[in-house]
Amino acid sequence: MPVDEIIRALDTILEAHVAVANRGFVAVDFYDGAIIYDLEHAFVFLSEGQRGENDMHLWRGNRTLYDVVRAATELDPDKRFASVTELLEAWRSA
Repeated sequence: MPVDEIIRALDTILEAHVAVANRGFVAVDFYDGAIIYDLEHAFVFLSEGQRGENDMHLWRGNRTLYDVVRAATELDPDKRFASVTELLEAWRSA
């Protein structure tokens, strides 16, 4: 899958999280196994799945996007983004 398609898909996922947050809810335990991507139709499905790893050697985007993802998945909640809106802004700025 080309990197630009991956970035568009992740942008869509972040927009979904912003929509959820704007309605007063929080996505809990969201991880890569919850994403199903329809390659033929370039469509993202959010689902239940298995937890994956965030290793730079598996990452296909640039280092700045990787750093945004790492910050979003920090074990220490104080080191994460304060909101999904803040995460989306960092993602789009990367």
